[in-house]
Amino acid sequence: MNPLDENSRDRSHDHRPTPSEDPLLAAAWALDALDDDERAAYEERLRTRPEERADADALRETAARLGAAVPVEPPARLRAGILAALATTAQEPPGQELPAQEPPAQEPPGQEPPAQEPSAQEPPAVTDLGAARAARRDRTRRPARWSVLVAAAGLVVAAAGIGVGVGAGPDDPPVVSAQEAARQEVADLLAAPGARVSTVTASDGGTATLVRADGRLGVLTTGLPAAGAGRDYQLWLASGEAVSSAGMLGVGAGGTAATVVEVGDSDGVGISVEPAGGSPQPTTTPVVFTALPA
Repeated sequence: MNPLDENSRDRSHDHRPTPSEDPLLAAAWALDALDDDERAAYEERLRTRPEERADADALRETAARLGAAVPVEPPARLRAGILAALATTAQEPPGQELPAQEPPAQEPPGQEPPAQEPSAQEPPAVTDLGAARAARRDRTRRPARWSVLVAAAGLVVAAAGIGVGVGAGPDDPPVVSAQEAARQEVADLLAAPGARVSTVTASDGGTATLVRADGRLGVLTTGLPAAGAGRDYQLWLASGEAVSSAGMLGVGAGGTAATVVEVGDSDGVGISVEPAGGSPQPTTTPVVFTALPA
């Protein structure tokens, strides 16, 4: 039974959650992550609930602002600084270091690049419309996608100021985890005047959303793979060719992490996998390195 189908329940005893009670559902609508039937049922519900509609519209506006984030290229000096740090820092023993990311080979002038074989994780191209639609549905329902959706929805909800925690009583302040508090800090930056937002795809999978405002940088990751036994993710800031640690990233379920740091005169940011507790300088090739949102 579709949980959004009003006709499947007795309306006289129906209690449907508002966005504050079920924020991920409203955020999924705002992110256009519901299927056609779910979206139609949810929008039918919104037509008779003006207050809920206003909250949902606020979520959609926030999602649109996040969607305006654009990938940015790292400055050459940031890459040089990272590589210089790697060259002067003791590396992890063989078999423990993350594989370096090799730049793509350049084809000789006038020569066409070889055709790419289908990825083991992606189905081959199909020309039958029905098969294409089925393949698309299969891809969009993968668990990894939903872990990313939940994290993104969490930021959308936090940015809209809805449902950040539950108190012990009606007069008690909300009880929030450290990660919820950090996500709220990122959301506060997003709402700041002049906030700049960008996104970058990590080399090992997952994404990082960067929000810069008021001399601070908010970092929200989704879909990062587990760092592995005895390893942690570490955040780096770069200024010219100088690279310094900005602390550890506590990556949780779904590869999600959130933090806010002071950026000073830094112009780049990176994330790498390091020995547990961190390292003075990167010892592995960063999975993320990019310019700060400008």
